[in-house]
Amino acid sequence: MKKVVCFLLFTSILLAETASAQQLLPPIEMFSNKKESFLVKNNGDTIKFFYSIYKFKKKAIVAIVGKDATGAKTEYKAEDTRIIALPPADFGKYVAFLNANESVTKSKKTNQKAYNREMVYFFSENVDGVNMLLQMLNPDFSSKIRIYHDPFAKETMGWGVGGVTLVGNEDKSYFIKENGKTSKIQKKDYKERFVQLFGKCPKLLQKYPDAKWSDFAEHVFFFENECE
Repeated sequence: MKKVVCFLLFTSILLAETASAQQLLPPIEMFSNKKESFLVKNNGDTIKFFYSIYKFKKKAIVAIVGKDATGAKTEYKAEDTRIIALPPADFGKYVAFLNANESVTKSKKTNQKAYNREMVYFFSENVDGVNMLLQMLNPDFSSKIRIYHDPFAKETMGWGVGGVTLVGNEDKSYFIKENGKTSKIQKKDYKERFVQLFGKCPKLLQKYPDAKWSDFAEHVFFFENECE
């Protein structure tokens, strides 16, 4: 009985800490072809369309295929676009996550009106000479560092009970954009990259001396709001 009580107490504390921690949006892989999508081209023109499929090349999303009202298909390549916004297929679960984390994800320094909360945003970035579309995971605290999903990232080992994961299953890599440059950041290299990214902010180094990969989103949020 004591073991059960201790386990439940530990689980409650763990869930409370998780709920209060800074979190990234969940990466979305399925998109609705019933609701309208839109993109902004390099010349500033906006095009509305209905999502059909995305195309991969060398482990990167390089194009989105969309349909117009007549059903005609057009391929929109990464190098020709700035931003693509797609509606998630399972909108209910997506909104539930947004609402659950709304109190901890917003930053006063990021323009909250820039993003429609009902859409998932992809930005066209050049990484090592390859133009790719990257899904942004931190739209509410992204004025200094954007965090993008790596669709081929490996995950850390998860731990849970009753089919519910409580710890782990975190991506081991992301793409990030800071100071105008986009690159991949990995768990195995994080201690070195941590100093490069945040070394000029003593307050952050004092608050997070261990540079834990699991706190990466919190580091970015703190850096945006508390560091010059």
